[in-house]
Amino acid sequence: QDLGNSGTRWKDLYLSGGVYLGGTVAANKLDDYEEGTHTSTASSSSGTPTIASAENSISYVKIGNVVHINGQLGTVNCSGCSGDLFVTMPFTNVSLNERADYAFLTVPKGDAGAGVSHFYIQNTGGGNNFQVVAVMADGSQNGSVATLMASEGNFDLNISGTYRTA
Repeated sequence: QDLGNSGTRWKDLYLSGGVYLGGTVAANKLDDYEEGTHTSTASSSSGTPTIASAENSISYVKIGNVVHINGQLGTVNCSGCSGDLFVTMPFTNVSLNERADYAFLTVPKGDAGAGVSHFYIQNTGGGNNFQVVAVMADGSQNGSVATLMASEGNFDLNISGTYRTA
């Protein structure tokens, strides 16, 4: 039986337990929806990277255990840093098996320098710290992005993607 009709619409609907879409099994229940912004921070193996405070906000929409993110981590400065570079995301990543934890791709804004083609971010152990990895123009991967940034200068990272949360 239908609730309402095509000519009459409900303005607001408040539910206390969720709604089932396309069936009544547990997988069809929508009971978790959230949107907001996350202030991302950076860390490295050695040194203290910073993200410009005006450009460290990532927008997110979380539906169930799937998180969609979009934003710019602008002017990531890693002067004096070395090793890996990590950035935080809004929710803990689900800990999956190897190669399944690559969450999304990030693209450098402007010239990435040092022969970088693009970046991606991975999380191989759960948690909300994601490692930034550079893919070089020759196809090789460089996980020591903090070292790369220290030698090349600041990078702006545009981030867009999806990952699963625990």
